[in-house]
Amino acid sequence: TLSLTDTHLEGPFGEMHGYVFKSQGHPCPLYTVKAMSYRDNAILPVSNPGLCTDETHTLIGSLVATEAKELAIESGLPILDAFMPYEAQALWLILKVDLKGLQALKTTPEEFCKKVGDIYFRTKVGFIVHEIILVADDIDIFNFKEVIWAYVTRHTPVADQMAFDDVTSFPLAPFVSQSSRSKTMKGGKCVTNCIFRQQYERSFDYITCNFEKGYPKGLVDKVNENWKRYGYK
Repeated sequence: TLSLTDTHLEGPFGEMHGYVFKSQGHPCPLYTVKAMSYRDNAILPVSNPGLCTDETHTLIGSLVATEAKELAIESGLPILDAFMPYEAQALWLILKVDLKGLQALKTTPEEFCKKVGDIYFRTKVGFIVHEIILVADDIDIFNFKEVIWAYVTRHTPVADQMAFDDVTSFPLAPFVSQSSRSKTMKGGKCVTNCIFRQQYERSFDYITCNFEKGYPKGLVDKVNENWKRYGYK
């Protein structure tokens, strides 16, 4: 049973961002357990929250990403897809931007970042998100290796990040709960533009220096076939 009046100090229990802060529990509603049933060879489809990946990241992150894509469609944003990478502990939201649609808006990075932040950070969808990362449509946002490559090479820290200091913080984020921001519960969120400024106006060609994209497709296919002939999979 769950008491509507009695509370008890929670935990200790690991949270979704990977920490247990000692002596920082909160009074929570008291559950009283009088009996427990069980079955042979039971499967427990849950896991303790912590470092990725656990059900917090796969469930909450996926649901938020789905809602984020829906919100983009409703708001007329040129967003092809949305994802919250597990490695970012459900604090990052990656938005894959349709460059042709972006160019049709005839906007600037600053204007677009402001628009995106206002749409997401002021709704329930963006409550747990602290950084929205905009990437071009050549990035596979479900491949964290590509996401982090775009992040570190396509934005200038601070200059290409727009802060939103008046929106509600997510109280479970460690950099919120362990700082003075825990008193105000405001800000600490930003939109990071990882799209080259030229791409807001026109096509901007570059070659990705890796095996799959840096060489002609015919050559890539030939090399892959040779590996099979050598006996590799």
